[in-house]
This record gives sequence, structure tokens and C-alpha cells, in this order.
Amino acid sequence: MVLVKLIYRVCFVSLLVLLTSCSNNIKQGAATCLINNFVTEKTKKMTISELIGKNYKLTELNENGNRLIGKINKILKRKNNYFILSDDNRIYQFDEKGNFYSLLNKLGKGPEEYTRIEDFDVYNLNGEVYLWLANANFIKIYKFNNGWKLVDTVKFPFVVHKFKRVDDTHILLMTGKKDKSLTLVNMQGNTIKEFLDKEIPFLTFRPVQFLSIDSSIIFPLGMSNSFVSYHSNNEEFSFGNYISGDEFLSKEELLTMFKKKGYDYFLELKNKCYIKSIRSFGDRFVVDYSFNNSRALAVVNHNGQGNQVRFGGELTILNDITSKKEARFLLSLLIADSDNSLLFVQEPEEMSEKYVLIEFFE
Repeated sequence: MVLVKLIYRVCFVSLLVLLTSCSNNIKQGAATCLINNFVTEKTKKMTISELIGKNYKLTELNENGNRLIGKINKILKRKNNYFILSDDNRIYQFDEKGNFYSLLNKLGKGPEEYTRIEDFDVYNLNGEVYLWLANANFIKIYKFNNGWKLVDTVKFPFVVHKFKRVDDTHILLMTGKKDKSLTLVNMQGNTIKEFLDKEIPFLTFRPVQFLSIDSSIIFPLGMSNSFVSYHSNNEEFSFGNYISGDEFLSKEELLTMFKKKGYDYFLELKNKCYIKSIRSFGDRFVVDYSFNNSRALAVVNHNGQGNQVRFGGELTILNDITSKKEARFLLSLLIADSDNSLLFVQEPEEMSEKYVLIEFFE
């Protein structure tokens, strides 16, 4: 009888652990989280190469970056080329050595032009490079042929803020619709499915809005610990959390803050622990988060094991990668995305300096 009770207790505890811990698999469409057992403020002094790794590459852009580009709003690496959206609504292309290659500059109101760039991405299809950009209620598609030429336009009955081409037949949109925030459409712009009730705090515009993690596409819910994942294998959406536990700001807490403070809810964030950005890096995650009005960067695995450093207060990260002493370029994670590396940008401080792209590889 004692043995039976012991077996029952062991089974009960095991079941409880399974029910309360995060699943590492976000492919099945169930509510999940990505990282277990994560503890904030476990920072220690270390070098960048100790934090992330020693397999890295530095690429200087061959023009004085601040003269040619200005401020970078978003940077993508696709097939060893870098595409940079500047704050003047131009997109610059550089090759793998940092040599300037092309410029998309069609600001205007003509049929091949755009009035502003809400979002952009680059896709390689059948050996050809296509640049997609969102402008008002259009996605305009350009192909490079001695310059960027408009080859197609997808029109929508609503404003497109952000987008992600899922595959050859589907596009995922963050839209300006009244009721829903996420819309799945086909290549003709016809709506297939909608998801996520529109809540203002969930719609924080990010340079890289949609994240590819495993086989799913992640849409962050504002500054909360939650996200929506889209699963292309079954065309389903589900909710999940980045990190287990209740230390980070939940989506429910975020909504409560907004209801109480309105748009001033941002002022309350300084006293909260929240996710600013996250990237998948091999079998690890790079997490840029804020706590106690300070920034931290963690590189951890699914079980929360790894290292963390802090920006602000007593700096705990040493730059052994570039010629600069400070390492704040690590916080450029928010604006960068790469198809084969972890990408950062070090901006020039003087007119004579150049942009430096820093990439880490597994």
C-alpha cells in the first residue's frame, strides 16, 4: 500500500511538472514557451566572445556610413548581401565584402514609386533577387536588373504596417484593420484567416516584426512576455510565452497598465521586467531585456543555461571584437536580421568612421 501511494505521488508530481513547465516545441500549435528556468540579474563581467562565441566576422561598409546612409532603421542579410533601410526611405545594398552594390530610391507618387517604406524584406526566388516593401495599402515588388524595377504590386483594402512572406502562396500581415491585427492572405491579397483582437499595447512597431524560430513565425505582443506564433504546416495561430514563470511582464499585466494609464503606460515600463527583442541562434536564444530600468543581454539555451551581461549601472561586458571600447552595438539586435548569422551594427561616431557589421556564426 505504501508503495502504491509512493508511485501515485511520483506520477502526480511528474504530471504537475509537465503541465506547468514550458514545452520547447512550438510546432504543434499549442501554447508553449521557449525558455525555462531563466533568472534575471545573473550578470557577470565577461568579453563579447565569451558571451556569444569566437566565430565572428567584421565587415566595414566601403563608404563613410554616416555620409551615405544616415540613420539605419532596419538591416537584413540575405544570401551574403546586406540590405539597409535608412531613415530617408532608401534601401542600400552592399555585398559580402561591404562594397556598395545598389540603391532603391523611388520616393514619389508615380506608379513605380512609394510614398514611404513601412517595412521591407528580400527574397531569392529561382535565382533572382526580389525586394518587397510595404507602402500604405500596397506591397510593391521590385526585381534587380541594372537597377530596381517594379515587377508586381499586391493591393489590399487596408493599410499594411508589417509583413512576412511565409512561402510561395501565403503572406502574413500586421494590418490597420479595426478589429484584428494579424491577417493571412494569398499572393493575390485575398484574406484567408484573421487572428488577434486589436489591442494597442500589443502593436509596438519593431524594425524586425516577425521572427522565424524553428518552423514557426513569431509575432511579439508588445513588450510583454507573450507572442503569437503562426504554423505554416496547418495554417494555425497560437499563443506562447518566451520565458517560463511570472518575473516578466505578462500580456494581461500589459493590458491592465494600458487601461489604467492610457498611452502613458510606457512610463510604467521602467519599473517592469520585459522583453525588448529575442533571436534564435543555433540551439540558443539571445534575449535583449530590461529590468530595474537597465538593459541586459542574455545568451541561453532552452533551459535558461548560459550567460548574461548588463548595460547601464556597472557595465559588465567588455568589447574584445572591435576597436571600440564600449559594446553597446550589441543592443542593435532589434533592427537586424540575418538568414545565416547573428547580426549587429556598430554605428560611426565621427564623419571619418565607417559602419561596421558584426556577425556571429554557430
